[in-house]
Amino acid sequence: NAAGEGSGIRCFTLKYRTSWPLSIVFSRTMLLKYQVIFRHLLYCRYVERKLVEVWVDHQYTKELDQVRTSFSPSYSLRQRMLHFCRDYIYYATVEVLEPQSHGFLASLGQADSIDEVLRSHD
Repeated sequence: NAAGEGSGIRCFTLKYRTSWPLSIVFSRTMLLKYQVIFRHLLYCRYVERKLVEVWVDHQYTKELDQVRTSFSPSYSLRQRMLHFCRDYIYYATVEVLEPQSHGFLASLGQADSIDEVLRSHD
């Protein structure tokens, strides 16, 4: 069923239960925020994979001279979309999430109280 093909990926979620004392830092609200972020990144990867599948299909049509000129705008659009998708995933993971993660881990080593940990985790 082509209409419902992507519905599973949209509903996919990971749940993690924390026990005390981790539940102080990783509250339900915080875990929900992580869940939304990682669901978004998973869906971005799914879109990237679908664009690569389209690229594979385009490789077969490039050999046909009659279709090649007609599909040229489509090839260009697909390539720009794939480039944007990959750049966005890179930006979100390497430029945003990874530095935040390193900053949080560094602040854990310097925290003297649970309140400092909670402040650095927000």
